[in-house]
Amino acid sequence: MRALFGCKVLSYTHYPTISSDMFKQIDTNQFNNKHAASFLGRLVKKTYYFFLMLVYSLCGRFANVVATNSSWTDRHIRALWGDSEEHITLIYPPCDTQDLVDSSPLHNPRRRNAVMSCA
Repeated sequence: MRALFGCKVLSYTHYPTISSDMFKQIDTNQFNNKHAASFLGRLVKKTYYFFLMLVYSLCGRFANVVATNSSWTDRHIRALWGDSEEHITLIYPPCDTQDLVDSSPLHNPRRRNAVMSCA
């Protein structure tokens, strides 16, 4: 849109669509790489990831302002979209998260694990 119409583009990125970590994991045969066990499977997946990273990187470079929400995401976005300080900003959560850490099951073994889903 920026290239066609000159509008401003803002990106708030919580988690990159693809990262170099995903590319590196192809050869480990872990996670979503079990189907890429053969040489041909790994080659196809690496080619797909390469083009996905290329397109994602090109799209990200059109953003005027980019906000990331963690140092991990910030590092990956800077690696993919360019390391320009003036348009990429790291924004941490706007609240104190220590209570969440203190109340986690790792710190409170009597707490029961539960799953809640809202849609």
